[in-house]
Amino acid sequence: MRSQSTVRSEIHCAKVRQYRHDALLTKSDGRRNTQRSLGLAGDIDSGIDRLLHKAMECLGELPVLSSAAKGEGSLMAANAHAPLFPIELVEKDFRYGLQTAQPIDAKTSTLAACHRVYQEAIAQGYGCDNMTGVIQLFR
Repeated sequence: MRSQSTVRSEIHCAKVRQYRHDALLTKSDGRRNTQRSLGLAGDIDSGIDRLLHKAMECLGELPVLSSAAKGEGSLMAANAHAPLFPIELVEKDFRYGLQTAQPIDAKTSTLAACHRVYQEAIAQGYGCDNMTGVIQLFR
C-alpha cells in the first residue's frame, strides 16, 4: 500500500508534467490555454511558482530528497539565483563529462540533454546565475 505522501507526490508530479506539456504547446501563441487547462487564475508565472512551491513541499517530505536538493529547489521556487555555483561552471562540467565519455562510447543522452539546457541558459544571458537559474528558461 502506498503512503499518503507518496500519493500526494504522484499527484503533484502529474500536475507538473501536464503543466510542462501544456506550456510547451502554448508558449508561443498564448498563455490562456495553459491557464485554463490548469484552472489557474491570473498570471501564468504565479501558476508556475505555486506548482513549484507545492512540488518542493511534497518532495521535501520524501526521505529520498537530499538536503542539497531541498535547498536548490527552494532557491528555484523563490526565484533566487545569486551565483553559488554558476551556470557557466556547471556547463563546463557537463562538457568535460561528455568529452570523457566519448572515447569509450558511453551512453550520455541524459548528460547531453542537461548540457544543452545549460548551454541555452548561457546563450540567453544567465551564465553568471546560480545553477538553479536554468529554471528561467521554462518560466
